Amino acid sequence: MEGEGRHRVALNPTLRDMYIEILSTSKLAKKCGDKNLAQCGIIASDEKRHEVAYTKVVAKLFEIGPNDTIIAFSNMMKKKISMPSHFMYNG
Repeated sequence: MEGEGRHRVALNPTLRDMYIEILSTSKLAKKCGDKNLAQCGIIASDEKRHEVAYTKVVAKLFEIGPNDTIIAFSNMMKKKISMPSHFMYNG
């Protein structure tokens, strides 16, 4: 699909960054002997799966209706998508 790479770069940099950072943390933790923190590698693999899934979905949306996809994406960005961190508990 022509231009697919452009859409990937525009839509998924955060997921890829998170994957790389979390995976690096996991590898370092494993090297230092912290088995609990090393388990965050599982989260890294989730981030990678999310990136792949979102890329495929958005590529299909651009194929079906590129104008509507851009409008929907613009609306989402204006609403400032955020992570549901209020569901997280650290203790």
